[in-house]
Amino acid sequence: MDSEPTDDLLVGVFIKIRSKIAAVNKEYDGILEHLRGQQKQVSAELLRRLHERGANQTKTAAGTAFIGEQMSVTIADETAYGDFVLEQQDYGYYQKRAKVERVKEYMKAHNGTLPPGLSVFRELVINVRAAKKGVASEQTTHDSGADEHSAE
Repeated sequence: MDSEPTDDLLVGVFIKIRSKIAAVNKEYDGILEHLRGQQKQVSAELLRRLHERGANQTKTAAGTAFIGEQMSVTIADETAYGDFVLEQQDYGYYQKRAKVERVKEYMKAHNGTLPPGLSVFRELVINVRAAKKGVASEQTTHDSGADEHSAE
């Protein structure tokens, strides 16, 4: 006799899978952290040697190591930077993206209306929490699917 699994069984299986994923990710993160640490030590030694020789690169049978430059930028003074961008009239200094939290605040204050020019896609997902030890409950929620809103 084939019977459909209970919600309790499905939630239990979900939690076991999630726990296993967390364990695998933790192990993976530990391995990556160790490897990145080793890689950083080797990079520092290569950089030290190149500086010592006054060289920009070293070619070996295994490959070539060379000095490069990585640059990251942070905004130290938002007002000064904003004034600069406005003065230049070049908005290419910014990345285009909407901040979800701010859009939610706007929608809440305007009866769910989006700011002009935005579209929203909503996806229903299942969130699962493990039951507290000794507490058993079963709850089913039926969702209607995704919806989409857009503003011109």
